[in-house]
Amino acid sequence: LAAGTAHNIKNSLSNIKAVAQFCLDRYEIDEPLRKSLKVIVKNSKKANRTVNVLLNLAKPPETALAPGTVNRVVHMAHNLVKPIFLKQGVRLSKRLHRKLPMVMLDEDLLEEAFLNFILNAMDAVPRGGRLSITTYHDPKSAEVVICFVDSGCGIPKNNLKKIFTPFFTTKKDGTGLGLTLAKHIIELHSGTLQVESKPGYGTEVTVSLPIHTGKKPGDE
Repeated sequence: LAAGTAHNIKNSLSNIKAVAQFCLDRYEIDEPLRKSLKVIVKNSKKANRTVNVLLNLAKPPETALAPGTVNRVVHMAHNLVKPIFLKQGVRLSKRLHRKLPMVMLDEDLLEEAFLNFILNAMDAVPRGGRLSITTYHDPKSAEVVICFVDSGCGIPKNNLKKIFTPFFTTKKDGTGLGLTLAKHIIELHSGTLQVESKPGYGTEVTVSLPIHTGKKPGDE
């Protein structure tokens, strides 16, 4: 039901955006009307992003899990956001363990989750602040651990309990679905997610993924 409804909404949004954009490109329009049409286009795009996330939550994305290295996914995400961090004046660093064990992962999905953590941190960190990404192997739990630590404003205790709740957001233009989807993706990888934060000191997001042993489910 959710998938079918979302499909119909996406079609309507596409038509709304297309007509508004056509008018902007095709006709000579006075400035007040042009501003209104731009608002239509902008909010159509925003609503479409929300529908896409809802689709992924309602119908879990197909995962193509294969043995891979977490460091490669961190590099991919890092390269995408590095120019944005430079522009914002936020320091972005990574310390990656060179000989991490392999894990079963879907690179595209895991990158999407990591990007959510990184971009959320960027929004919380003032100019001159920092975000560090660290990876290491925890032999006791047989897991690969990825930590995202920022020097941002932190999350109040009451909000910390709600950050993975769908539609909860403190951002003016946020949908409140990014972290919900990120948590969903980590769970699809049989991983765990932990968030610790203190207002005024920053936030630490820790992702733990089980090491690939080479055995199939059910093997002794």
